[in-house]
Amino acid sequence: DPIFLSSFWQELFTLQGVLLHKSTAYHPQTDGQTEVLNRTLETSLRCFCSDSPHTWATQLPLAEWWYNTTYHSTLKCAPFEVLYGQKPPIHLPYLAGESSNDMVDRSLEAREAVIALLKLHLTRAQQSMRDKANKHRSDRQFMEGDWVYLKL
Repeated sequence: DPIFLSSFWQELFTLQGVLLHKSTAYHPQTDGQTEVLNRTLETSLRCFCSDSPHTWATQLPLAEWWYNTTYHSTLKCAPFEVLYGQKPPIHLPYLAGESSNDMVDRSLEAREAVIALLKLHLTRAQQSMRDKANKHRSDRQFMEGDWVYLKL
């Protein structure tokens, strides 16, 4: 972007110790963080839209919201908290017919349906991971004083 190539910005970044690395538009492979974010959003959208993939564009704001309000271990908080300085608002469940506006009612009902579907997919994924992990485990009983082999 020409804006970031002006002498003002170059001087500002130099004084702040920021190194600018130029990349090409539409080539996210030059920016690993963008690749990771895109992959995360794509995975979320697959969960949200598994039953109707053509609706992904309408679900993108929800995927973005989930990403920005989810705890990130590198930040030790959610991106929402970094940006706004407070925890994200609590998601309040919606009951059909609470709104007198039909469009709001349909939108919030659709959101609840997507959230329910997402929970179902996450539960299935957790069960699948649990089953795979438990294949290689056995239920063993130990008594006090037994010798055990600890593998670190």
